Amino acid sequence: MNLWLLCVPSATAQLKLAGDGFYACGGGLRWLKSEESAQHIFAVAEQAQGHALLFKGKDRSGDVFQPLSGKLQQLNRNIKQAFDPDGLFTPI
Repeated sequence: MNLWLLCVPSATAQLKLAGDGFYACGGGLRWLKSEESAQHIFAVAEQAQGHALLFKGKDRSGDVFQPLSGKLQQLNRNIKQAFDPDGLFTPI
């Protein structure tokens, strides 16, 4: 069973995901124990204006962090470049 951490706005209604979970930090952090696919969990989190990451799972060879899109991806790349210009710690 995989353990996911979803970060969504606190006022977000219950997400339609199979599994067991609980809320933390006023509902903004949601822990989910589920066998749902990473793509489905990422899609549901994005639809709720949030993101998800696989905290602990059987197979961590795939996507662990929700892929960034558009401007967020470029912003993340720029920050990495500023703090680690030689790409020693995290490849871009």
